[in-house]
Amino acid sequence: MSVEAKPETPRLERFIPVSVDTISDDLAQLDLYLKHHWEDEPTLYRPAGVNLTDDDRARLAHQRIEFLYIPSTQHQIYRRVMDRRLEELFEDADLREAARARAVRSTCARMIEELLHEPVTEESVEHVSSMAGRFA
Repeated sequence: MSVEAKPETPRLERFIPVSVDTISDDLAQLDLYLKHHWEDEPTLYRPAGVNLTDDDRARLAHQRIEFLYIPSTQHQIYRRVMDRRLEELFEDADLREAARARAVRSTCARMIEELLHEPVTEESVEHVSSMAGRFA
């Protein structure tokens, strides 16, 4: 009798938390993982190619889940999308200055919050410093 091998879930330290508020269709190429309890290993919630729906968001909000997790191997994709969004917000002449400032501040705050939830690396600190310098 043969036992079918199951795909291995990456270990906890290889995941990066991302705010549910930052996940939109332009991040559909990411695998999204969920932790049921703080000490649990994340389990696959939405594979790459499957968008997070409004119903998913409502369910997560009802359960007070603010963060999903992505494999650290996909973190650069996430950062590039977030950087592009920030640049677009900052340069959007159609937004009033106050609205643009609120949007940029809110996005930066989420990025800093995510930084505080992940293991601190030189790269992550440099990234946040670089973002702060651009929008100061």
